[in-house]
Amino acid sequence: MHNQQKKMADSREEHFNYAMQLVNSASLPMVLSSAIKLNVLETIAKAGPDARLSAHQIASRLSISNQNAPSMLDRMLRLLASHSIVTCSQQEHESTPVRVYGLAPVATHFIPNEDGVSLASLLELHKDKSVYKLEESVLEGGTPFDKVHGASGFEHTALDEKLNTIFNKAMVDASVLLIKEMLRYYHGFDNLKSLVDVGGGLGITLNMIVSQYPTMKGINLDLPQVIEHAPRYPGIEHVPGDMFQNIPKGDAIFMKWVLHGWNDTDCVKLLKKCYDALPDNGKVIVVEKVLPFIPDTSSHVKAITNLDVSMMTQTAGGKERTEDEFQALAKLSGFQKMRKICCVWTCWVMEFYKCFTDKPQPIPSFLGQLGPSLQTLVLRENGHVGPIPTELGNLTNLRVLDFHKNNLNGSIPVSFSRYTGLKSLDLSSNRLTGSIPSLAFPELTILDLNQNHLTGSIPTTIGNCLSLMKMDLSRNRLSGQIPDSINGLSGLILMDLSYNSLSGPIPSSIKGLNSLQALILNGNSIDSIIPDTTFDGLNDLMILILSDTYLHGPITESISRLPNLRILHLDRNRLNGSIPTTFRNLNKLSELRLNDNELIGPIPLGKEMIWSMRRKLKLENNLGLCYDGRNGFGDDMGLLSDSGIDHCDMPEPGPAKMVQHVSNANDGELVRPSTNVASTDLRAKGILRESDVAKATARWPNDPIVITNKKKMLDSREEHFNHAMELVTSVALPMVLLSAIKLKVLETIAKAGPDAQLTAHEIASRLSISNQNAPNMLDRMLRLLASHSIVTCSQQDHESTPVRVYGLAPVATHFIPNEDGASLGALLEMHLDKTVFDHTWYKLQDLVLDEGTSFDKVHEKNDFEHNMIDEKAMSDASVILIKEMLKCYNGFDNIKSLVDVGGGIGSTLNLIVSQYPTIKGINFDIPQVIQHAPYYP
Repeated sequence: MHNQQKKMADSREEHFNYAMQLVNSASLPMVLSSAIKLNVLETIAKAGPDARLSAHQIASRLSISNQNAPSMLDRMLRLLASHSIVTCSQQEHESTPVRVYGLAPVATHFIPNEDGVSLASLLELHKDKSVYKLEESVLEGGTPFDKVHGASGFEHTALDEKLNTIFNKAMVDASVLLIKEMLRYYHGFDNLKSLVDVGGGLGITLNMIVSQYPTMKGINLDLPQVIEHAPRYPGIEHVPGDMFQNIPKGDAIFMKWVLHGWNDTDCVKLLKKCYDALPDNGKVIVVEKVLPFIPDTSSHVKAITNLDVSMMTQTAGGKERTEDEFQALAKLSGFQKMRKICCVWTCWVMEFYKCFTDKPQPIPSFLGQLGPSLQTLVLRENGHVGPIPTELGNLTNLRVLDFHKNNLNGSIPVSFSRYTGLKSLDLSSNRLTGSIPSLAFPELTILDLNQNHLTGSIPTTIGNCLSLMKMDLSRNRLSGQIPDSINGLSGLILMDLSYNSLSGPIPSSIKGLNSLQALILNGNSIDSIIPDTTFDGLNDLMILILSDTYLHGPITESISRLPNLRILHLDRNRLNGSIPTTFRNLNKLSELRLNDNELIGPIPLGKEMIWSMRRKLKLENNLGLCYDGRNGFGDDMGLLSDSGIDHCDMPEPGPAKMVQHVSNANDGELVRPSTNVASTDLRAKGILRESDVAKATARWPNDPIVITNKKKMLDSREEHFNHAMELVTSVALPMVLLSAIKLKVLETIAKAGPDAQLTAHEIASRLSISNQNAPNMLDRMLRLLASHSIVTCSQQDHESTPVRVYGLAPVATHFIPNEDGASLGALLEMHLDKTVFDHTWYKLQDLVLDEGTSFDKVHEKNDFEHNMIDEKAMSDASVILIKEMLKCYNGFDNIKSLVDVGGGIGSTLNLIVSQYPTIKGINFDIPQVIQHAPYYP
């Protein structure tokens, strides 16, 4: 019972901590913006790779004369460190501990890269104050931006020189970042003779594309006032015009970030103009963000939902769309098919086809007639059927062959052996049968044959593929042993042989794979004891999955000698004995599964390691695992008791050390590891994708190591970019939450009853809002709040149409008046007060450079003199805090008198005296406060 009560108390405190984080969340984008403008991040970067600087060193290098600047920079950087934007560690300076700061991976996206671009301008662009009119727009209609600025976004940007500069810089920088990455993965420009960029601005995007495809003619279409400033580029014709009136003809049309700025009616009108400008075999290439129907809590979705609300506040009808909504636009515009091709930097590249046949077709054999001239053949997800033509063996200069996810059958042609220069072979997700032919491709880096019906053994000639970095043969019917010849694959990063019928021990030759970062063998019949030296030398190994392999005997000590191991699955085997005590050295471990074995004895993991893994630690269903209280848990077993694990029968442990834990409010939300990933890891090389690891276990799709994407190989940079985009758009979150509170949206859901779930239409109806667009606006606001775990979101069917319904997540209760009428809503409103705190943040950069306080610079008096501190906010926060404090603090016992210094109007002291009626309370504050204090007995 005690443990259960402690867990409930911990959970309540965790939700309250998250609520307080939300209350203060507006500070993050403002502090990040100031750090960028002050060149703080750039200063750390210039100090060299892995540099660590103190705030004093940074201030000195920036030549800031303000004596208080180091202290201020230290506090700013400490905040950024808590959000994984910079790293923070301790060093000794003259026997005094000091904090030193380095760059976390996400910070690099806010520092100019080799092209001189970053996301810094985009962060500035999103600091617009339109969100202050969000509540009014929900109630009355209209666009918040228009209400604030008196003109539409396009009109005001043209008139405001400063905003226009920020906007253009943001668009150029973001475009360069996106297109450079897109050209690495997207091959849809191949064989195009002409490309029209609709809304192409100054032509920078089109120039990047044409530079890589010099035989293509580029046509850049934009408004005359834009085109007149466009520089000349070779191979590009600038055409002034209105895209809603006429679009130049071309083989394909390119539109990046165009559709999200317009309502559905205008998008259909625009796409119809595109349709008319295309030949019968033409296509529109659309680059936009794609929302899931039900938002999750990933950085990717948070960034998109934040951006969607920004579009709602700044445009008349602009929005981010779901895949179904893009499909509907394509259909209404006359296009026969829309397909998502690949995801780049949170954006999907989609193709709208004018003509498309869904009738399954075989791969044409005449392709073989192209002979040595063809180097890349990509036919992924085309629905092709039948066998692979043997004539394709005539493509002797082929470098890339990709038939992923068709319905191909038959065997892999022996004629493929003629591809001596092949670099990538992907035949995954088909129905191929027979054995894997002899392989002798010295330049092959990627071999992906997963999810077929291949039989026989792995050919020993696999050892001849000396350049191999990724080998995925999972989910086939392969048998026999793993060949010893793999020892020559020194560059192999990922080896996935899961879900086959492989047998025998793990070969000792695996030690030769000294670049290996992911070894996935689950679902085979290895049925052996793992020798103690099996994994020695695999210093880069990050993922080791050996579930369901009939392993027996003790756990090998060599696993604990893997310094970079992050995910270890040994579950559902017959392992016995104890967990090696050296497992405590696996300080980067983020997921451990040892459940369903025959293990006994103490768990050698410290409390901090167990807490950091949380629900990714699986130890249940063993013979006798127990926990030594001397490792830090004391009487509170927490997560371990949930797995049926109790204390070992050992002497009473000494006092547990106090440990500070940092966790997020949502158990399912991704926690970023603080340790940087080596630049040589499998994600940075583009080797790991969804099917590589996520299919090995469907229960951890959000692990920081596994980056889910259906179309291409994503790397760690994508996850860091997603985090950066979440930061760029983060100013939307506190403003949307405040608007929802003031509109009584959360309160309305609460009044509907415990576990109630309401649609946006139902909420608008109960609030009696007359604005016809209110349900749509509320839905988009709630979708954003759901991505941040403030409300829940699920799907229901209404008249055969799916709709989103929303409930309250635990943290939301802190923004709804409690039995005392208090909540954190007033505190949030105080932190976002437009006339005081919002404007104060804009002086933070000046404050670091000069002396004084940011508040004083704006208002020419301090906050007490200004008398703008919201008494309701302070009173509510005090009531919530003191009521909780009085449950656990007994220090007021036997006190006869108590002075509350700075006690405001006395509400805090009244709570205390009410519980201790023999105490005489003395409330002390400045006269202008005391004069408003009510009488308390």
